[in-house]
Amino acid sequence: MRIRLTALMLLLPTLFQAPAVARPERPTRPVGFEVRDPLFEELFGDQPAQRRFPIYGTIHGGGRRETPSGYAARMRRFFRATAKRFGSRFVLDEILDEAADNDFVVYGNMSDPQFAKRGILTHSRVVEPPGRLPLVSLPDNSLPYAFETRGWLLDPRYLDYFAREVEQRARERDYWAIPQFDEIFTWYAIKPVPRDKWYKEVFEADRQIREEYGFGKYGMPETHENGGPFERIAHRRWASDRLTEAFAKAYKLAKAVNPDMKLIGPTHGSNATSADMEAWAPYFDILGGQVSGGQTDTLMDWVRPACNTKLYVDLTGKPVWMMVHTSKWHAKRRHPEILREMYSQVFRSGGHGVWLMNTEFFERELEDARYCEPAKWRAMLAMADTIRTMRLPRLPEPDCAILFASDSTYTTLYGGFSYHNHQDVNAFAAVGPALRSWPRFVSDRQIDRDERDLADYKVLYVPYAAWQRASVLSKVEAYVRGGGIVVCTDTEAFTWNINGDRFGAKWEKLTGVRRAGPRDTDAVMTTVTPNPLPVSGTLDLTALVPGRRIEPVSDDVVNIAVFDDGSPAVTLHPLGKGKVIFFAADPFYVIEDGAKRRSVVALGAPIVKLIEAIQTMAGVKMGHDIWRFKLPPYETDVYQREQGVCLTNNYVYDANEPLLESNNVQTGGTYAYSRAPTTPADVTAGGEPIPIAEGHLTNRLKAYQTRNQRKPRPKDPAEMNRITAQWIVGWTDPDPVGVTFDFAGAHELSRARLVYSGTMPALKVRGSVDGRTWKDLASKPQVSAGEDVKDVAVPLDGRCRFVRLDFAQRKGGARFELCEVEIWGR
Repeated sequence: MRIRLTALMLLLPTLFQAPAVARPERPTRPVGFEVRDPLFEELFGDQPAQRRFPIYGTIHGGGRRETPSGYAARMRRFFRATAKRFGSRFVLDEILDEAADNDFVVYGNMSDPQFAKRGILTHSRVVEPPGRLPLVSLPDNSLPYAFETRGWLLDPRYLDYFAREVEQRARERDYWAIPQFDEIFTWYAIKPVPRDKWYKEVFEADRQIREEYGFGKYGMPETHENGGPFERIAHRRWASDRLTEAFAKAYKLAKAVNPDMKLIGPTHGSNATSADMEAWAPYFDILGGQVSGGQTDTLMDWVRPACNTKLYVDLTGKPVWMMVHTSKWHAKRRHPEILREMYSQVFRSGGHGVWLMNTEFFERELEDARYCEPAKWRAMLAMADTIRTMRLPRLPEPDCAILFASDSTYTTLYGGFSYHNHQDVNAFAAVGPALRSWPRFVSDRQIDRDERDLADYKVLYVPYAAWQRASVLSKVEAYVRGGGIVVCTDTEAFTWNINGDRFGAKWEKLTGVRRAGPRDTDAVMTTVTPNPLPVSGTLDLTALVPGRRIEPVSDDVVNIAVFDDGSPAVTLHPLGKGKVIFFAADPFYVIEDGAKRRSVVALGAPIVKLIEAIQTMAGVKMGHDIWRFKLPPYETDVYQREQGVCLTNNYVYDANEPLLESNNVQTGGTYAYSRAPTTPADVTAGGEPIPIAEGHLTNRLKAYQTRNQRKPRPKDPAEMNRITAQWIVGWTDPDPVGVTFDFAGAHELSRARLVYSGTMPALKVRGSVDGRTWKDLASKPQVSAGEDVKDVAVPLDGRCRFVRLDFAQRKGGARFELCEVEIWGR
């Protein structure tokens, strides 16, 4: 079984040529994680994968019914302007047919006529505030604007309104699903109300946080940026519980009146979330979040889609549909082969589905993947075609676990895998993809609530847990005494009780070591011989943080590795029937951020070999076939790069540099009109020759070079028309017109492509070597695009210097707009 392409996908412009390589002439970077022995159907279980695909984009909004806000008309105007400026195709019926054919779930109402006649399913926002009120506001605008442009999400009045709005969406019976707020925890719930904006409900919340969550000491943080760890923990635990109550109320109200409508959980940011997903899970049919892979060359960044997916699957036990980011700049690597790996990771880690992310967040004028990087969009469609017919892979039973310490993660600025909290991802990368074990993420909340039994796992990894509730430490100790193995790579783990006290002696009793002062030299750790672990040879481990000096407090402690000065670096402490392995320098610690991010975890790295020895000692199974699951290769070329030479020098393959493809040629040619266009006009008003590099018919390169990438597009139709007029030409009168291209030398012709809007008159294409003797090359009947933008392909043959496009008298139609012309040689 292979990924196939639909007919509509073949109409899209072209992109890359070879897997994992953007273009031969462009420098490329290696794929950081590649499955060299893939399996697909061999791993199928009995459960089908998703059949419907939610879309995160605006292009289908043009099919909605008109509303006072003018949204549908604005979307049509935006995308028609995009197609005209960049010489692309936009036909609304084709876009909507594509949605129906591919089972997309688009934003809107199923009763919208264009959607209803095609059977297109839709989703809607949770809250639809009247007029132009912000999303977090009450219908009477009585909610105080605690954040300048919006109210406080956790105001009890708003949470009640929110639940009633979900019920209202269910009563309308006009949506297949209702997705939750985007990043509701990160961008709304965890932001404390500024002190000068406090009012009665905020004061009451602070009291409750302090008394019920903050041990009488810790209330709402003073600011988001400067919150102390204990204040953040108390506030965010409280905030998560308030959302649990609201979600529960909304679910019960909605399901009572419309049990078939799906409720989709919040889409957490790419760095995951510390929110109480375990408590939220019963109140959603589908959960998930955003993720992007390949941000850097580190292994952890390449396997991040798998990590985030597995975290959500393990914590919620619900179907997880992930938003794999593909937009330019947001996703650093977007080659179709890399996207195939990212999507495969979702299913490899237990996910049930994906959203198709076609919005270009940082290309405001191109706006949609089909215009920015069309091969990427073809790849997404092709993979969706495969996913809807496949079954989910069978998953192994986990025999090791990774502690997800929500209490500690709450202390980071945004409460996720970021700001020196990538250790969980590194632990997953080493234990899962690198060694092909099958770990389970287990949260401190699940341990505290007895929702997970640690005795089910042979090894528990503790990668990030400096702040923790006391009950978890007690249960971890009981797990070790009962025969479990704890591997604590976080040197600062269990330093602080969330009540503000230090664990101190309790943690020392468990690990058999005392943390002394910080080290000030590079952390180089060498395994000892003989070794309590089945280590082959000597391993030289490193960490990107110096770590701490540690002192054994138990005679039973033995060294696994030592620093250069012979002091303990990695220790093993037998306790009861189990063991605790402790690292004095964190091998999963990550330094820098963004493109400079560094990690020592890699395939075959010393730390991975040491973890392998631990797994072997513990009897943890490695080499699971699930890590070989991969969506099959594309059946058809998703790149579809144009062949031949572009004589008009305006073949732009996608929005990446260099914009011009190598098969463009600069002929030094010109073109001229027999009758100048007027609405819009070209760069000159008369019939004199226009250099191909400057004219509106062939200025696609300039359009891309000067495009708006970050600023909002104008909503005023007149302003949009003014901008569009700089890139196209047109005629309102129906008289015949000719356009003659002179390429300053003879070339073997192959084809022409004309992008137009309105009504294009009947066309004859003629060619000449000397400009005096002409021969007919091709003809096309009159065609109409209406308000949309279409293209016409014209096969050509013969050796010519001059090519003349003769348009006949237009029969009907108010206008003829010619947006771009390509003429190709062999």
